[in-house]
Amino acid sequence: MIRGATEEAVLAASERAVGALQPLVRANVIGGVDSPSHLLPSVATQRSRQAAIPPSGELGTRLSQAVQGLPLRAERRAASSKTPRRRAPRGRCNWRTSKAPRPAWPSPAC
Repeated sequence: MIRGATEEAVLAASERAVGALQPLVRANVIGGVDSPSHLLPSVATQRSRQAAIPPSGELGTRLSQAVQGLPLRAERRAASSKTPRRRAPRGRCNWRTSKAPRPAWPSPAC
């Protein structure tokens, strides 16, 4: 069990624990790891993922190259290549506005 002074500290610690356990998963010593951070990554992880999204022009170019030769209509590619809005990282209290399923762990009212 991972404990921490804040929700963010627990999420960050769970991400580190998952990383430390991955060699055991790859070696088939354990079947897998389940963690709250799979559903709700730490703010630092969310921000790094957002920062990795390329600008619209570059995103469109990459997408066009990736689907070249595949049966995907051009108008669908154009809609998919728009840079997503940069949002504030998701937290337990603003999870309800997400389309993702709600976390299963108990949490106090927000």
